[in-house]
Amino acid sequence: MSTYKLLRSVLAQVNSKAYGDIVPLNAKAPYIRYSQIGGKVRNTVCKTSHIDGIVPLIQVDLHAESMEQRDSMLVSLDAAVKHYNDTNNGVFSLFEAPVVTYDDDTKTYKAILTYQIKA
Repeated sequence: MSTYKLLRSVLAQVNSKAYGDIVPLNAKAPYIRYSQIGGKVRNTVCKTSHIDGIVPLIQVDLHAESMEQRDSMLVSLDAAVKHYNDTNNGVFSLFEAPVVTYDDDTKTYKAILTYQIKA
């Protein structure tokens, strides 16, 4: 399963409005934006291409109308990731602690999470 398909299946459990890379201008909170922001290369063996060794880093931004809604989305995301990991050999790994903030540009309460996905 592609990284983005996997993400959509997990994020849909948190909010049906989950956008890959670009959020439509008219989108109203709550919504989620996700994007691959990099990755690091795993140790590979001979006859394995460089691209096969990449473990993607994915940024997930939760946007909410209030702090309470953002916190609820964080709890839902944590549960969705835990459930997916329990049934799929720990594919998601939180890479950095979540950053919670207010986004002046979108006028939303935001949480930024970075995951490493070993799909």
